[in-house]
Amino acid sequence: MRTQNTLWIELEERFGLKPTTISGLLDESNDWARVIKVHAVIEAALNVRLISRFPELRRIVTELPLDDGRYGKLKLLNEVRWISESELRFVRAIKDLRNKLVHDVTYLDFSLDEDTKRWPSSRAAFDETIYDFWNTSTKGPEEEATGDWEPGHIQFLLFSATFRFLYDSDELVRAHSRQTQPPA
Repeated sequence: MRTQNTLWIELEERFGLKPTTISGLLDESNDWARVIKVHAVIEAALNVRLISRFPELRRIVTELPLDDGRYGKLKLLNEVRWISESELRFVRAIKDLRNKLVHDVTYLDFSLDEDTKRWPSSRAAFDETIYDFWNTSTKGPEEEATGDWEPGHIQFLLFSATFRFLYDSDELVRAHSRQTQPPA
């Protein structure tokens, strides 16, 4: 069992996640389960963004479908510019893979390392999307990508990108909270 990082604990509390959820993503040995859990954590972060932006619609926004082109969570967050293009691609890559995994029992043995036709598009496309989000998020959109990631460590990269999505979501929500608080 991994020692809990203080920031992880704080994020778990703020996002309503079970204690050790973040370390559990890193320690997960089954990639099928890892993808399902990553999807759940990302959706929790999207819900926190939506509730922060639309507190009066709390019960409604959390029940929206994730990615319906007309009225889903991603559409709404995109309309109010509370999700970046790289975040959209990241969330959709996770959503597409998760949907493939949960709707076919033959995927229970799925591995993020496999290079087969079982991927929604391709493993290389998935890896690139995850890396692009992580790289853009950690460097900022104005900085040039360095291309310093080597394939073969997708589990850790997926964990890092998911943690970064939580962290970025928390920063967005906290900045919004500071802006909407009346002066003391």
